Amino acid sequence: MDKRIVKTRKNIIDVFLQLLEEKAVSHITAQEIIDLAEISRSTFYQHYTDVYDLLDQAEDAIFIEISNLLKGYTYEAIKADPLRLFTELFFYFQQNAKICLVLINKNGGITTGQRISKMIQNKFKHEWEALINCENEFLTHYLSQYIITGFVGILQKWIEGGMKEPVEDMAFVTRFFINNSIENIKNEMEVASEMSTFKEKIHSDAKGFAGGVLNETSALIDEKSADIQKKVEAGLNIAIGRLAQRGNHLQTEQSTSAAEKEHKQQKLLKKRTELDESTKRKLPS
Repeated sequence: MDKRIVKTRKNIIDVFLQLLEEKAVSHITAQEIIDLAEISRSTFYQHYTDVYDLLDQAEDAIFIEISNLLKGYTYEAIKADPLRLFTELFFYFQQNAKICLVLINKNGGITTGQRISKMIQNKFKHEWEALINCENEFLTHYLSQYIITGFVGILQKWIEGGMKEPVEDMAFVTRFFINNSIENIKNEMEVASEMSTFKEKIHSDAKGFAGGVLNETSALIDEKSADIQKKVEAGLNIAIGRLAQRGNHLQTEQSTSAAEKEHKQQKLLKKRTELDESTKRKLPS
């Protein structure tokens, strides 16, 4: 590329970064950049369509360099020496502190941090999964997300804090957190697996025990049911017999009562007849 083009682009980007330190990209105009960079409008639009295109190209330049840095790492390299990868990444951001700080902070929008996360995830997706070495796809996916997001968060805080801590210390801390996260998750999964096996055994034993108890209970219920049925039938027979006796008794009482009533009526009729005859005798003839 022509040195004059490189110099012009650098001038425009420097002015743009200066403005990003003061306000959000949505409040920056192309005219402000043109005035501060002391270039013509045609020169600006020769390189960029608008301010957002300038932001995208500035980000792209960073990501191309990061991507080139990451190309030299495989799963074997990370597993053998993860500290080297983190050291190189922190060193790169330290060397490009100004533009990285502006692009990652709120004035540059949230896309930069997301793009860094996505780039690392895409580049090392299989490497992370192999490093985690977990058969559970669900946990592997979210653990890799957790690790990558954590790394970008540490990186961002370090840059925003002025990068006071040495690169080597930050790389060591990052490796420490990631390794411990992976080991803790694996240990938890082993415990969970053992607990699951233990619970399955208890469930199986309990199921067998419950089945035996259920069979015994069912037999006992059948026995008790037969006994109860016999007692109910005996009770019903007794009740039926008593009802029959009571019916006969009532019938006898009713017969006796009818005979007494008829006897009383005959006596009454007899008395009336005698009274009529007595009355007739007393009357004058």
